[in-house]
Amino acid sequence: MPRGLQRFSPPARNSARHQKYDWLSSKFLPQQRMKDVKETCQAWYACAILRPFCVLYCFGMGNPPKKVVMNESDYSTVDDLPEYPTNNPVSMVEEFVINQDWNSERSNEYELWAEVPSQWGNQRLWVVYHEETGYLQFNCYLNLKIPARQFLSAVHTMTLMNERVWLGHFEIWSEEQVPVFRVVLPLRKTELQEPQLEDVMTAMQDETDRFFPAIQWVVWGGKTPEEAIAAAIVETEGEA
Repeated sequence: MPRGLQRFSPPARNSARHQKYDWLSSKFLPQQRMKDVKETCQAWYACAILRPFCVLYCFGMGNPPKKVVMNESDYSTVDDLPEYPTNNPVSMVEEFVINQDWNSERSNEYELWAEVPSQWGNQRLWVVYHEETGYLQFNCYLNLKIPARQFLSAVHTMTLMNERVWLGHFEIWSEEQVPVFRVVLPLRKTELQEPQLEDVMTAMQDETDRFFPAIQWVVWGGKTPEEAIAAAIVETEGEA
């Protein structure tokens, strides 16, 4: 197994396959709650463009969406019934993180925060599962802030980095101006497998360890993106 990661047993199956979450679409909101939305902000709701903001206003901006238990009668046809993994993939990730002895916090049923060790200090990992689409997203935030004056150079550097990455990609999280390594797994009609999770975690640690110095050299070392990438590759090959 790569990088000495510990194996783990998948958690027990989750039988609540019809539990849904409210998002911006009125399709997944009960009729009574949609009536409340319309009565609260009729002017906004009358405009299709402003309708999502109306829903956000009524249910609380930034708060976790409230759970709604959907029955088969809530769907118009059999084809509308959701087909998602019976295992909660975030629970599997949490079990993996616990076995690595990493600090973690379960935000809610479909979100997990963890602290991942690396050669360059601890990094924040945010894992979130979007049940409607079946997408499982891994976001690893590097412990490095990008100054505004170096933003374009950092973007160019990450473009060159992404050309050399097989799984996932680097980008800059605009809210905090920090580099992020992101991987998205499509899990519709399937389940997260242990080898998949190991591959994602290994790629995340390997690529962030390999390219963190390149970003730092550009931001603080005065190197060009091309020089920084070349130096990072040479250094990695030297360690191998």
